[in-house]
Amino acid sequence: TEPQLELCFGQRTSQGITGITWLVRNFIYAKVELLGRMEENQVRKQLYPLDEHNERLISLVAPSGYENPSRKEDFEYDLVSIGAGAGGLVSSKQGARRGFQTALIEGHLAGGDCLNVGCVPSKALIRCARAMKESSRAAEFGIECDLETLKVNFEKVMLRMRKLRAQIAPADSYEGAKRLGVDVYQGYGRFSGPNSLVVGEGSQRRELRFKKAVITTGGSPSIPDIPGLAQVNFHTNETIFNITKLPKTLICIGAGPIGLELAQSFALLGSKVTVLLRSSVILPKEDSDAAKIVREALETDGVCFENSLSFLQVKYRDPDKKSGFVVTCKRSDSPNELSFEGDGKDIIVGTVPKQLICARIVGCHRTLTERWRLVLRSRKC
Repeated sequence: TEPQLELCFGQRTSQGITGITWLVRNFIYAKVELLGRMEENQVRKQLYPLDEHNERLISLVAPSGYENPSRKEDFEYDLVSIGAGAGGLVSSKQGARRGFQTALIEGHLAGGDCLNVGCVPSKALIRCARAMKESSRAAEFGIECDLETLKVNFEKVMLRMRKLRAQIAPADSYEGAKRLGVDVYQGYGRFSGPNSLVVGEGSQRRELRFKKAVITTGGSPSIPDIPGLAQVNFHTNETIFNITKLPKTLICIGAGPIGLELAQSFALLGSKVTVLLRSSVILPKEDSDAAKIVREALETDGVCFENSLSFLQVKYRDPDKKSGFVVTCKRSDSPNELSFEGDGKDIIVGTVPKQLICARIVGCHRTLTERWRLVLRSRKC
């Protein structure tokens, strides 16, 4: 029977991204069917607002009208990287620096999670939250200021984030890779043989031959299976950085590093933040003593934790207007139902492990053995 791998998991931490990388060796025949297709207008819709900074970002990491390279039919790359996030950029650029013929394929935004919806925007937000916290403690350092007039201009907070992201984008851009000798292809790749793949459509369709290929397609948020959640508007790390108004309330489902860093930042900026937990443990993969210190710090900063919950339902408070929301839960030690309410669409999920976008690998002509293995990309690589 031909094995089919449906989903794999990886986790992005507050320090960076730990993704999942599949090395496709030349003795394996596989076809990768990427889930979905992101057209140019969809790329533009994912970034909001389309101000000068986001327009510049798009021009660098998803340029319109880009022409894919053309190579001779018998040309063979030493390495092809599918996905221009952290893993793809590093592998293709470092290969080119060492004299290898490398290619980089991207069907969405070059820079991946880290530049667009992860490390860069989250750290920009955290820096503003830290400034707000330090300002509130000014008196400790002999600095006199009127705390009653101290306020957050959230539109400017997010404007600063978009500006910084666009300033950093050249490092992950198409042109940045090309200057090092990497051939950059725009489109989604699919394997057509043990040493070949096809990228792009129509006039941009190209067939590439390679000795080695690495799939570095990153991840997408994994949405918890809570009744009604799919029917309401909610945020993940892929959408939260598009907002321009500070939420009055923010409910975070889950307590991984992504959710907690956002919870603390929004609490410091003025939102009423509640973190809902299935257990009483935050950061379950980290040292328990360290997690305890983190929890105490977040509580000091105004984050409220609700423990040992089972989720019953999420629904709009006003279904006709599709506004407001109610999260209904039960605590493990009580038969009574609990309700947590908020305004707008300010629920954030996606703090569970992320699912490999690459995701469906079919047609493998080998059984799943030790030769077919997961390789975790770490910061030491």
